[in-house]
Amino acid sequence: MLELRRNRMDYTGELLCPPEGYRFERAVATTYSLDLETLLAVLLPLAFGNSTDTPEVLHCQPLLLQALNRVGSRLTVFHQVGQIPVPKRESPLYALLDRILVPMKLEQVGNVYPSFHPKTWTIEYRNDVGEVHYRFVVLSRNLTFDRSLDVAILLESGADRRRTRATRPLCAFLDYLADHVAEDLPHKSKSQHVQRVESIANGLATHPLTLESDKTWNGFEILPLLGDGLLDEPLFSDDKPPWRKSPDRVVAVSPFLSDRVVAQMAGRVRKDEKDATMTLVTRPDVWASLSPASRRGIEAWALKDKVALPEVLSGEVDEGMDEEVSRVADLHAKLYCWQRPRETCLLLGSMNATESGLHRNVELLVRLWGNPRSYGCETLRKELFGKVPGLNPFERLRDDATLSPSEKLKEETNRDLQEIVQLFCRCGGKGRVECDDGGHWELVVDIPQDFLPPTEIHCSLRPMASKPESARPVRGTLRFGGLREADLSPLFVFSAEKAKCRIQRVVHVPVKGIHEETRDKAVADAAIEAGGGWANALALLFSDEPYYTAAEQFRRRGDGRERTGGLHLPPGLYEKMLLVVAAPDGRERFAEAESLIARYAGEEAQRVKDLLKVFRKALGHGSGRR
Repeated sequence: MLELRRNRMDYTGELLCPPEGYRFERAVATTYSLDLETLLAVLLPLAFGNSTDTPEVLHCQPLLLQALNRVGSRLTVFHQVGQIPVPKRESPLYALLDRILVPMKLEQVGNVYPSFHPKTWTIEYRNDVGEVHYRFVVLSRNLTFDRSLDVAILLESGADRRRTRATRPLCAFLDYLADHVAEDLPHKSKSQHVQRVESIANGLATHPLTLESDKTWNGFEILPLLGDGLLDEPLFSDDKPPWRKSPDRVVAVSPFLSDRVVAQMAGRVRKDEKDATMTLVTRPDVWASLSPASRRGIEAWALKDKVALPEVLSGEVDEGMDEEVSRVADLHAKLYCWQRPRETCLLLGSMNATESGLHRNVELLVRLWGNPRSYGCETLRKELFGKVPGLNPFERLRDDATLSPSEKLKEETNRDLQEIVQLFCRCGGKGRVECDDGGHWELVVDIPQDFLPPTEIHCSLRPMASKPESARPVRGTLRFGGLREADLSPLFVFSAEKAKCRIQRVVHVPVKGIHEETRDKAVADAAIEAGGGWANALALLFSDEPYYTAAEQFRRRGDGRERTGGLHLPPGLYEKMLLVVAAPDGRERFAEAESLIARYAGEEAQRVKDLLKVFRKALGHGSGRR
């Protein structure tokens, strides 16, 4: 969990894959920020039930389309509004992701916008006899392929039905989500999201979560923070505990800090013990921003530069992924460990040791408790720092570290730009679709007059599928013409720039007039064409090893062996179709292929329809014979 180079969490790995004998039924995820490429990629283990470590598979548009068709209508992702970075890679499928996303706009508190900050997955799986299994994943990781140091914990439903009390806080958290589905979503989408969340919450009430797989801990507790500051945890309590209840040791890992919260944690440690100490792992710039008084009595550490800016391992990225290489491996984990002679407590999840984290944000933590002989602060220190001093990936921070004026200015500027993004997301802008004279489409966006950013901040907007040069200043009525139907989406790119500092975010603007059925067909046609045409898509639909088939198609196109026209069937396609027909779920898979292709027009799609019709007739499917 804490090994920097080997055990990086991977959403396309085992984290979301169904247990043996089960398949994905539905899920609710929460995140602060999300990457649209990652969101597409996580559909793969949910749809196909196994993991992949083949990079080219993550960019196979027909395979991602197939996964989206299988599970997209059963997934809801809640995220902080205005925290979707602009994808590095283009994909026509981004236009279809809006129906999965629920942006969360928390009400302003004073002059601060609280954040929707939990990182969780609540997943329902089901087997062939109707038995249900639940998995609850709590992370410090957002829905991104970030290379940073993160932590996660998995809780699974089990046979012990006596643990319903431990699961109740999760049900309350899900109820909160259902009550806060955005009002500006289409009515049909809103009701589907609410129904999905409520269904999982109802199931968990009779299938409680357990901690059976790990004997290190005696128990667990789920701790949702719903912006009310009511965290029942002595380490962060405003009331100073009695001397006998003060911890002997504290180890805290938090990338962001506030003076008062850090000083409060340090003040909890018993000062009359020789070995009483607090270890803090954070980021160097964040440590430098604390006041000298807050740092007193703290041993602070940060990742070494050569770890935070790692060299890319050979074979870790494929050609054309220079943008991926630039992503740094920084500290992003949030966990807090304290111990007394007979008790250890470990908290992990989404909350930073900040005022916002404690008192304003929506967060979620899991608290574990046990005996110090099984796990204690020294155990955590060894996991972080290693057993060999020369191989410690962390280094001590100086108590007199300070931020430079330029660093302070950059921090303030970035905070100003983030505020403008939040203002725009709440300003009430609305869009509509119009058909232009050339047979193309035009997106029209009306910006409310009360959206008035400071004059030193330049803001622009463009449809996500448009080129950067199409961006318009954010004021009045904006028109974006010459769009294909596949480009129509309520997702736009908002840019805010001040003093050579710029941030760009994908934002949601409600748009009327999009005919989703025909738009979805246009998007699918574009995705299938990008993947080599309908013949390749058909091969994926009938493959028992879709990841291998997608990788082989990727290599074939890279070798210049891509088809240039007509319906050239991949090798072995008929054999694959025969194997599918003979499989126990053959009829369902054949029907899935026919259902997908029946939705699309075009000469090549018609040839595929004719092929399937002939194949079905030859096998006697029409009369039910095998």
